[in-house]
Amino acid sequence: MLQRPSGIVSRWAAGVGSALTIAAVSFGMQPRVNTSPMTSVPIAPALAVRTIERAPLARIRDMEAAGFVCVGHADPNVPCAMYAPGYKPKAPTEDTPDPLKAGQFSVTGGKWPQPGGKGSTADITFSYSNLLDDGMTGVTTTQLETAVLEALAVWAAQAPLNFILVDDSGPLPTPLDLSYLAGTTPNLRFGHHAIDGASGVLAHAFFPNPGSGLAGDLHFDEAENWDVAPGSGKIDFLEVCVHEIGHSLGLNHQAPPVPAIMNPFYGARYSGLGTAFLLNDDKNGIKNVYGGSCAVRSIADRAKLLPFAAGIKLGAVAAPERLYTELRTYRDRVLQGSPAGRKLVATYYQHGPEVIQAMVSRPDLTVQALELLAAVQEPIAQRNAKTEVVRMPVATFAKGVDFLKTLEGVVSDDARDAIIAAREILDVAKTVDGNAVSLDFHVVR
Repeated sequence: MLQRPSGIVSRWAAGVGSALTIAAVSFGMQPRVNTSPMTSVPIAPALAVRTIERAPLARIRDMEAAGFVCVGHADPNVPCAMYAPGYKPKAPTEDTPDPLKAGQFSVTGGKWPQPGGKGSTADITFSYSNLLDDGMTGVTTTQLETAVLEALAVWAAQAPLNFILVDDSGPLPTPLDLSYLAGTTPNLRFGHHAIDGASGVLAHAFFPNPGSGLAGDLHFDEAENWDVAPGSGKIDFLEVCVHEIGHSLGLNHQAPPVPAIMNPFYGARYSGLGTAFLLNDDKNGIKNVYGGSCAVRSIADRAKLLPFAAGIKLGAVAAPERLYTELRTYRDRVLQGSPAGRKLVATYYQHGPEVIQAMVSRPDLTVQALELLAAVQEPIAQRNAKTEVVRMPVATFAKGVDFLKTLEGVVSDDARDAIIAAREILDVAKTVDGNAVSLDFHVVR
């Protein structure tokens, strides 16, 4: 839980999504979240966070030895919260970490099942219990859905977590937070209820436990003045949501001064939809629990198995870690650095999963996506170091535009409008010089 600071498609089809993202949001990152209710649809690791670091995993601190936990034990029926700035915990169950005993990331010991062991896929279902009933002041249901997808995506980018949207079932959340049997209820249920009024406990979530229905559920305080960007005394739902999902996946609070989204107090770190990220400590923690993942390697491995992919030049995905790093760096340094780029990233968070799913039955689109993925690595890697302008052959840019036009015919009206808007931004950002196209998003107003 947080306070304010005091002191889905198959794995290979996700490759299509990565290439689509490159075209649709000019090399942005793809969330690995399936938004169509279903029983089980595995989704590949995504490229959805701000940076990639290769620091070794820091040693884990045992929660008793570390001297702090949210609740004093790992009972999944007692929540862990995020607090508002200046809030003073009122009960032992609201203890915050002791900074003098802060180590690296802290975990609860709980996790969602990985049938193949650590590093294998963990299928985690999620649903909206009452989050979308207009009971959250200051945010629309569309903003809430978009923020939840983005928040799930930043965690999915670091570990083999497949988030699967399903129809909701189970009791509605109440201030009593009563335990209930798991049965067939979703693992993570997003909801709201009254907690303690404004500017105290912003939200809380329950640690993983496959045997408990309440475990994994996330509840936001309906008394807060919510928004999807910090400022003017409002609370950014996106940051709180990312933090609480960390608890739902098995992470405990990290004590300051170690910087982490899992610090117990709200930090106003993001600047709107499309800007969520994890810090090193968060990334190391989730990888320690579930193992790490590289989306591009998964794409490359699956591509080799596709009979219709034979003969495609996949030089870029032959070195997946390199492409992985370059794509994410481009997203952070370029797309997040301009209003037009941020708009493209945020748009994809909302419509990317639908587009990917629409392409599953279209091998021709899969082939085109994989070709684009291979074609853009060198232009990104060789972009101008000072201006961050990407220069590519006219033919490569034209293929990307044709790809987007084809997608417009296989998606919903909303997604089609978003793709058209993306093409318009790309058109304004481009400058043609002979046989080359340069892309500069800072010129788009």
